Amino acid sequence: SLVEMIAAGFSVPNGFIISSDEFVKYCDENGLQDVSLEEMRQGIIDGKFSEEMSESILNLYKKEFSNNEKVAVRSSALCEDSEEFAWSGELETYLFIEESNLLESVKKCFASIFTERALLYAKRANISIEKMQVAVIVQKQIQSEFAGVAFSDNPLNGKNEIIIETVAG
Repeated sequence: SLVEMIAAGFSVPNGFIISSDEFVKYCDENGLQDVSLEEMRQGIIDGKFSEEMSESILNLYKKEFSNNEKVAVRSSALCEDSEEFAWSGELETYLFIEESNLLESVKKCFASIFTERALLYAKRANISIEKMQVAVIVQKQIQSEFAGVAFSDNPLNGKNEIIIETVAG
């Protein structure tokens, strides 16, 4: 959605995406394929990035944020929202992150797909564990006058109408 917003001319803070393919690769490299759901979250947090993956993430950060700027590290579930359920607010976001704690924050975002809250959401929305993947967005941290959320379908009545909610701050 951020790419679509940029293409439509909206002002979106710069950043980069760590794809769900990297999430799967990270889990594979840390032997988490056959781990129980109860162990998955901690296994992700305790896992190690391969040298190649950590260098890639840190190089993207240095390229995009050459002045060691603070960033927001945001989780993005790849499972589709349903008419009854939306992933908004289910996964973790970490704010004011620097290079020194970037990789740890990415791991925490990866792991947030396996929190009790996210697993309960998936169960209620009838989403299989195999479909639960997460991407991570690393985006410039900005001080804003307003913050908001845009919905392409009205979350209150399900109608196909755009709703934008904003708050000061």
